[in-house]
Amino acid sequence: MPGTIKCGTEKVWHRRNKIMLSSNLCGIIRQIIFWQELIISIYVLKPEGKMKNLVVYYSKSGNTETVAKEIAKAINGDIKKIELEKEIGLMSAAFSAFFGLKVKIKSMNFNLQDYDNIFIGTPVWAGKTSTPINTFLSKANLAGKNVYIFATQGDNKAPSSVYESVKTRVEAKGGKVIDNFFIQTDYKNPITIEQASIPVSEWIKKNNLG
Repeated sequence: MPGTIKCGTEKVWHRRNKIMLSSNLCGIIRQIIFWQELIISIYVLKPEGKMKNLVVYYSKSGNTETVAKEIAKAINGDIKKIELEKEIGLMSAAFSAFFGLKVKIKSMNFNLQDYDNIFIGTPVWAGKTSTPINTFLSKANLAGKNVYIFATQGDNKAPSSVYESVKTRVEAKGGKVIDNFFIQTDYKNPITIEQASIPVSEWIKKNNLG
């Protein structure tokens, strides 16, 4: 249990000795203790370079999930899948995504404020962001967060419109998009861990996240 420093009739917590001090000296001691605790909170409780990572994704076919898991493993991050209240068919999913609609998702049992870097993963439907990710972005508080976007799609051309759409919404919520990447996949033949690991590893290395 810490001792106390007495400043006249005031008491200031100190770790070791119980001593009487003048008001001026006591004020100096209090400032030292304040800055000491601040430094401890920054560099001991949360060491520099030890930023917390969260991978948030939606996956229907399993492709985005495979990529998300590889990213989470590479960055030693937590991973959360967005779940729908009611599953939707492929045609309905593509139609809704094309028009930028949202869909009801289950309660998200995580707090974005516990993390520094947020990785958002989406399949590309009809050239657009998936509807569950639309819903997530409308609800998420991304203020002060570093955001990384990853996508899976059948086309071999980078989904630039998806990146820009997500980036605009992230920035509107106070976040900052750092980078993005995608992996070409096949809905009927889901990507394997081996196929996902190399491009994921290269992307992580490029961003100095590993």
